[in-house]
Amino acid sequence: MAVRKGKLEDVPEHAVICNYEDAIIHQWSVIKQWPKLSEVWPFKIGLPMVTTTAAWTGWKINSLIRRKLKLFSYGLGTTQLAMALAPALFVGSCHLFFVTSDVFFESNQCLLCLQQKAALIQGAFGIGYPLVMSPIANFMYATRHGTYNLPHWADYKGTLQLYFKLIKPMGPTILKMLVLQTFFTAFIVYQEKLSIEKMRVALENEEKLLEKEGVVIKQRIYD
Repeated sequence: MAVRKGKLEDVPEHAVICNYEDAIIHQWSVIKQWPKLSEVWPFKIGLPMVTTTAAWTGWKINSLIRRKLKLFSYGLGTTQLAMALAPALFVGSCHLFFVTSDVFFESNQCLLCLQQKAALIQGAFGIGYPLVMSPIANFMYATRHGTYNLPHWADYKGTLQLYFKLIKPMGPTILKMLVLQTFFTAFIVYQEKLSIEKMRVALENEEKLLEKEGVVIKQRIYD
């Protein structure tokens, strides 16, 4: 059963009226039960791939910073887990709520707008978050174990200078990761858009066939 956006005064007979949250849940249930994985893979596989990409960039940035601070195994598990898990969670949840939900129902929203929104989320949490949080986390371990000559915590100017000293050589690598994430995310959003259109057409065709056979179709309408 297809979900359509409409106004209460335009609701057809036998329609099931639902709110936005119920419409989202129903759409995911349709995707889960869809018979062909090749037609819904952007939702079942694409979203995990987007979060995995964010986790990888967070892990990579943290590894580069730890190497410069000569931390070796000090705090390895905690910082790597935090810098990989947090970006993945942030990117996954934000992509789900602010991009995929619009792909489901905001058919009039331009594809480029959705891609820009997704790329912004990916860049902010996949790149920006570990660039800010990784030095903070690893500075504490470097101070505790004396692996690097750090300025006093109250010396903000010295700390910022050290931060840019660590980050500047990583510029080309960070730029490559940002470009990779941007294009990859844009590709996934494009595939999501194609997938949802194919599903909508398939469901509408199925409903038309059932109506010809006299079967009453209870459409889901959300306002």
